[in-house]
Amino acid sequence: MKQLALLLFVMTAFPLLINTCPAIADSMVMVDVEVINALQNSSEIDPELSGLARELGPVLNYKGFKLLKKSRLPLKIGGRKELLLSRERRLTLTLEGFESGQARINLKIFKNHTEIFATTLLMADNGSAIIGGPELKKGVMLLRVRGKFDG
Repeated sequence: MKQLALLLFVMTAFPLLINTCPAIADSMVMVDVEVINALQNSSEIDPELSGLARELGPVLNYKGFKLLKKSRLPLKIGGRKELLLSRERRLTLTLEGFESGQARINLKIFKNHTEIFATTLLMADNGSAIIGGPELKKGVMLLRVRGKFDG
């Protein structure tokens, strides 16, 4: 019985230890953002996006994938970075902290000065997320966001 109680304590306390661990608290996340134009009327695929095209092409009904921009943004807790997506759109990323071993990243997209999209990503180390966006050049804008913990 004592072993079960100890196991339950470790299972419930471990996430708290991770969240307060100085190594994670002082960590930063290297965020890679790829701005992609997904196209229906083109079958041209940038070599870097061939895996993405195989996975998402049939699901999203797009045949062409063109990499428009690739950026690496280092984020510290509470730090905010901004990336210009197009002439009128920009992306902001803010690392809010860590939760159960995942980075909590606030992501917002603005058109001119108006917020048009906001979400919070819980990203595992080496994790990624894909966000489908507005129409762009006879297709749609996709953002592939990857995070790697660096601490």
